[in-house]
Amino acid sequence: MTILSITCPIPCGVFAPTFFLGAGFGRLYGYLMHIIFGIYKNLGVYSIIGAVSVTASVTHTISVAVIAFELNGQLTHMMPLLIGTLIAYAVGTSLSMSIFDVLLELKNLPFLPALRSPELYSKVALDIMNTNYLFLTNQSTLADIALLLQYVGNKPKLIPVLQSLEQKYFFL
Repeated sequence: MTILSITCPIPCGVFAPTFFLGAGFGRLYGYLMHIIFGIYKNLGVYSIIGAVSVTASVTHTISVAVIAFELNGQLTHMMPLLIGTLIAYAVGTSLSMSIFDVLLELKNLPFLPALRSPELYSKVALDIMNTNYLFLTNQSTLADIALLLQYVGNKPKLIPVLQSLEQKYFFL
């Protein structure tokens, strides 16, 4: 289900397939614990912890634990769920990007990568934004329009016409 939902060109979910896959692996781990060590108490706990851990590591979200609390309804499973979620989140973020960021990158859609260095936190939007856009204003002359059409060529493109603009951003 995960491979099908990621590779289809239609919008599909990633959350549910990874949740089910993690539940299956958690249940399998519970059965292995029963076979090897003879532990037969609460095999369903392994299933829910596996589901939460796999989903938290793939999506890089901690809110999966809250969803599992609401699905489960057992407060006694709160600590194992939180510990499993936090460990899976830490391992997932240290090894790879989030599945949502990977999908955005594969489809060449813009996304904001994680800010790692402390000096990036002091930047303002003007420091990182792209200001090289094609546009016209109400004060544009025919020479500006001809220059713009020469630059664009025969490619169909929407060109916005702005009412007023400061002179420092006027490119044409």
